[in-house]
Amino acid sequence: MMQSKRKTSPSSERPCKKVRFTIDDEIVGVFDRQPSQLDASTIKSVNELSESEKNQWRRYSNPEDFLNYTGLDQDSMEEFKRFHYFDTATGRVSFQDWLLRKAQGELSVVYHRLELFGNEKINWIFIQPLYGSMKSIIENNMMYTWIQLKRINHSLHPTQDWKYADLLSRLLQREKVQYGLPEGAFHIEERLTADGHRQSDFVCERLLQYYNSYDPNQHVAPYASIVGVTGKSFMIQQLAVQHGIYVAYASLAHKISNAYPRRSEIADRFPKDGIRRELEKFWECYIVTSLADIEACKTASITPAGFYNLQTKRPYYGYQKEFADRVMSLFNMYPRLRHTEVVKKQRTKVQAILSSRVDHAQILLRRWRLELESNEDNCKIPSSQAGAAKPKALVCVDEAHELFDHNSFKFHAFRDAIRQRDLSRDLSNFVPQDGAFGALIGTDYSMEERAMAAIGVGKKMFPPITIPTI
Repeated sequence: MMQSKRKTSPSSERPCKKVRFTIDDEIVGVFDRQPSQLDASTIKSVNELSESEKNQWRRYSNPEDFLNYTGLDQDSMEEFKRFHYFDTATGRVSFQDWLLRKAQGELSVVYHRLELFGNEKINWIFIQPLYGSMKSIIENNMMYTWIQLKRINHSLHPTQDWKYADLLSRLLQREKVQYGLPEGAFHIEERLTADGHRQSDFVCERLLQYYNSYDPNQHVAPYASIVGVTGKSFMIQQLAVQHGIYVAYASLAHKISNAYPRRSEIADRFPKDGIRRELEKFWECYIVTSLADIEACKTASITPAGFYNLQTKRPYYGYQKEFADRVMSLFNMYPRLRHTEVVKKQRTKVQAILSSRVDHAQILLRRWRLELESNEDNCKIPSSQAGAAKPKALVCVDEAHELFDHNSFKFHAFRDAIRQRDLSRDLSNFVPQDGAFGALIGTDYSMEERAMAAIGVGKKMFPPITIPTI
């Protein structure tokens, strides 16, 4: 066991009692009973402990057992014993629920104090509040971190902030991400053509032309296809990185494909029954959730390039899972839309649900911004493009040939949903709906023509945008 150097207080020469913090008999920290003597060098980071190790705090349902487990000081013991939190349903709130609330509140205060100093070494994302499948993991990280900080000072006093920063940089270590060859090669700067332009300039110009000329009375839907031998996905990336367009990106690449960007999580969430109305509702929920996240990105200071990276790069696959879960949660709770009085009464409830979803998205995106900035992936918009008129959202489906089968219901559902129907009208009170435009990548344009002809659609389609050769 490592020993820290003994210190004495002015009032007593008695040495501080050494305490070992153990998990399953393994020492994960050595500290003095006097909390300020915590030896940060002996503390393991949240990534060095398994979930079974970090969740052991859940075994203790009262202050005495919890304090004996953690070895916190007498001041903490008295504070914990005094807690009397009640609710009308169950009486006393469980001790563990109280601990989580207290830990979250105190860590939030420390976070806001340390944020003023920068502290790039601290990866706060490990303890940022989260809901869904990652909730218990974040709670365990948060409790483990909080326990360590309480050993420095039970009240987490600002005078000890430099110690908290030092300890947190050890507990919540930030590591530089190393990308593989395909990923690194994809996320490179676009080459200029012989005349000094970019291929993406032409694609962006044509998209803006279509976007501004869309007429629902003349055109089938506000979307266009992008075709070409190579570089289609790269063009979409450049629309975000170079031209400052927020792209809601989904790749439907085959599960065994080596394509990059890789298959998106949402591609595995399509309704299994294949009913067209269910597929349309699925796309509506996808588009609405994307619009909410794009609006949240603006609040959270996530740039178009940052949002694209969040949807495609390896360190952020957790975001894809969160996003897909939120799409399906909305899909499962959203009532079938029929023109009945019952549905009209449900409309207010749906609007309230959507409002809470936007608020939730803002919390999640602020959390992911920290991770993006730590990896230098929240790139700024080039100043030459910052003021250009552009769609508020480009809803892009890559490898879109997967939408076409014997009846092409997935394609028709997307086309109908991008018209901004039903669910989008309810969301319009909270997120601007005008300005969304769709893009299909990797289709054979004849597929769309045949699919339209099969159902007798008489309106015009935008001609495909062909990527120019260098």
